[in-house]
Amino acid sequence: MKESLFFHGLWRSRSTYWFGLFRNKICAYNEPLHPLLANMPLDDLVSQEQKASLRHPVLEKNMFAEFPSSLSYDADLGDVPFALNPKESHEQLYNYISQLKDAASKNQSAFFMTRSSFRGAWFREHFGGTHIYLERDTPSLLRSYNSFRGSLSWYLTSLFTIVARNANHPAFKGMADYLNLSKVDGSYGVAFEKVRRLKNERFKQKQYTEQTKIDLVSFFHDVSLAHAQSYADLIISLEKENQFDLKEVEQQVINITQIPIGLADYQFKSPAKPVQQSMVVSGFVADANNYLSYK
Repeated sequence: MKESLFFHGLWRSRSTYWFGLFRNKICAYNEPLHPLLANMPLDDLVSQEQKASLRHPVLEKNMFAEFPSSLSYDADLGDVPFALNPKESHEQLYNYISQLKDAASKNQSAFFMTRSSFRGAWFREHFGGTHIYLERDTPSLLRSYNSFRGSLSWYLTSLFTIVARNANHPAFKGMADYLNLSKVDGSYGVAFEKVRRLKNERFKQKQYTEQTKIDLVSFFHDVSLAHAQSYADLIISLEKENQFDLKEVEQQVINITQIPIGLADYQFKSPAKPVQQSMVVSGFVADANNYLSYK
């Protein structure tokens, strides 16, 4: 059996587009760490996803069709701990990914993940395979997150929730203190709701501002990208319209995966307005990547 492919990236980094390119060629799993996989039938999950206005690419079949009906998943695996050093042990996560690899039978498997960017080296250490990181710059990510109801955005709430659930973790403590977030316990759903209410109230009271969003998204972007440089076989960043770069990336992906794909329908976005993160964020990024690095 060929080794698995792992695509890592933050939300709104085109992972669904890349998933669509590969799913008819190998056994591709989209968002295997999605929290909703734990608590409802897949048909219901698919219905909710398809009805949501997420501006995902149109797919021929529902995006979770490859998951086995006997799936056993704990939603907390998506967020806690969100950061793993490659030498750490996480038996539950290892067993879950192994379960999906086994379900692919003799087919090659691929994982398209938006909750793995602080754990990429861990995945490489424990599963080998080929790893590709999908990078999208901070201004573009922020613009996309803000387009979903601004500070009420599910994506921004999810980032705040990850920080709060991991507030005592060495990779997150600096950022949590900066955001004045104490550790939030409870299940994924309970924690998300607690953080959502707290975050909304702080934006309402102007304790959080647009700069807070910039710093939060910058933290996740910068840590993820720096971490990817330690484990990824290829980092893809396609934000500027340049057809030569597009063809070059296409060939790089084919070479590294040995799977023929085409990027002719890739749609570029207009450049987002530059943003400036607060100076303290770089220190939080350094602390996080120190924890995530090979030792």
